[in-house]
Amino acid sequence: MSIDRILILAAILCFAAAVGVYAFALGDAFPVMAATQNGPHPVPADHMRQCLHDRALSLFGDKAAQYYWRDCEAHFARYRALGALELRINALLAFSGLSLLSLFAFAIASRLKQPVAKVVWGPVRHAGANARRAIKKALRKECELSGEGLDLAPGLAMSRDRESRHFLVTGSVGAGKTQMMLGLILGAIERGDGVIVLDVKGDMTCSLPGDPVLLAPQDARSAVWDVASDCRTKQDARELAARIIPASSDPMWSDAAREIFVGCAVHLQQTKGASWTWRDLQETATLGADKLLEIAKRCHPNAIRSLEQPESKTTQSILSTFQSHMNVVATLADAWEENQNQRFSVSQWLENPAPFRPVILQQDGRYPKLSAAWMGGLISLLASAVGSPTLEESSRRRIWLFLDEFPQLPRLDQFSTLIDLGRSKGIITVIGAQDIAQLRETYGRNRGDGWMSMIGTQIVGRLNLSHAAKEISELIGYQELEKTVKSRTQTPNGMSVTWRKERERRLVVSPSELSTRLGPTRKGVKALILGVGEDIFELTFPYITLEKLRPSSVAARWTRAAPRPPDANEEPPEPDPDSPSKGPKGISGARADAIRKLKS
Repeated sequence: MSIDRILILAAILCFAAAVGVYAFALGDAFPVMAATQNGPHPVPADHMRQCLHDRALSLFGDKAAQYYWRDCEAHFARYRALGALELRINALLAFSGLSLLSLFAFAIASRLKQPVAKVVWGPVRHAGANARRAIKKALRKECELSGEGLDLAPGLAMSRDRESRHFLVTGSVGAGKTQMMLGLILGAIERGDGVIVLDVKGDMTCSLPGDPVLLAPQDARSAVWDVASDCRTKQDARELAARIIPASSDPMWSDAAREIFVGCAVHLQQTKGASWTWRDLQETATLGADKLLEIAKRCHPNAIRSLEQPESKTTQSILSTFQSHMNVVATLADAWEENQNQRFSVSQWLENPAPFRPVILQQDGRYPKLSAAWMGGLISLLASAVGSPTLEESSRRRIWLFLDEFPQLPRLDQFSTLIDLGRSKGIITVIGAQDIAQLRETYGRNRGDGWMSMIGTQIVGRLNLSHAAKEISELIGYQELEKTVKSRTQTPNGMSVTWRKERERRLVVSPSELSTRLGPTRKGVKALILGVGEDIFELTFPYITLEKLRPSSVAARWTRAAPRPPDANEEPPEPDPDSPSKGPKGISGARADAIRKLKS
């Protein structure tokens, strides 16, 4: 609050206190009590106020008033009421004096205060309570057109149209990106939307409400990814191959190895339909060169040239590249063959996502290549399913993908489908990244900039002072200010004061402000909201603390010991009672009601 506002508020409060003393303490409500022979007796209000009048004039040297005030003192002292009267009079005079002093100081402050610069062109940055009022007004207008959706921040409902235009949350390490996304995650779960969450730190696994479906081959509670149900066409096989076999420095080797992988997957599609497993894929991929050549001739002729000369160094190098990447498939086969949990198909889940059951994709830093392979493959196949005409457009469908630390995933060529076509089909992506440069490094400048233009809402957290902060600052843009400048000039007749108007162009938010004004504070995480109209809004997202509902990790058996052959006489293990439910089924009505009350 500015100093002039503080002074005028102090003047009003002191004046109100003076009026209260005069009306009540020097009136009939709380009169001075005189000690008489018949007991305490109230002094009449007009008598007290006459004494007040004499006391005030005596301070300015009025002789008559001084005489009458001494008479009042003697009279009230005789009845032992002088102390109470002086207390009231002094309080009234003090409050009146403070009120006048505050008004005088306010006048001086207003005189010395420089006129506020006026924005004549460009965005306006709103902060504090003004920011909440301004963005609430803008969001309310949007809600009138397309209906009310989730809260962008507590108490700030956004429209369903804004929901569908995707979100980008940027901020350096420790800027509070997860806290800024958490409100949307809980809101989507509470409403019964389909939710997929990328869990990098394990906090989502242990704390998300509802009955989550966990996908994590390193976790004993994980559901089994039903890859056969999601990889149903040759193009699906190509997408999966690109995730399992990353590009090499010389693309000839990785491209040829991918063609062999596609042949193996198409062979299983043709021979086993939708019932093959990761173990089937591993066993097919580890066949000899002659068997793989037969499969290529029947199922995928593009792989024939890579296999038709098994004795050549080129073919042996291609096979070596291919086999070196099949360790990921072998690990997934070991992890999910032992697992007796229910199978999960992302394409089937898209058609009918279970309410109140978020799907958690848990990454493990111990196995970065494994995590990148299966998570990248699943999201790529999900994007392919979204791009297919079989998933019809819908204004009612709501499926959220919360991808915190998104650049840690490998390049997903089909991910643009989620941005381009997701809006019309009710697929909403919420991308978390440290800065835009991370996206450009993985996807190239053109595609990264294209995503920026298609994402409707950007939330900018604290950024370290760097090129990224400068770029975001320039992305927010410039504004032109008009300000009144006071100048003094010495003349023969004295000091001459003149006022003139000047205009200047400046950044709406400077790079240093992105580094110092934003980030975690005592009340919450402070961030900028971009995309709601032309203006910029600086809001504080209150901290959300979730109760730990389950362990963040339960190590799968293959992570503790080498896999052993299955025993035909061995009973399947009992499910962990504390684990998330296995598979995308619904939950009880009582539990659903409890989730709906999360924010109440």
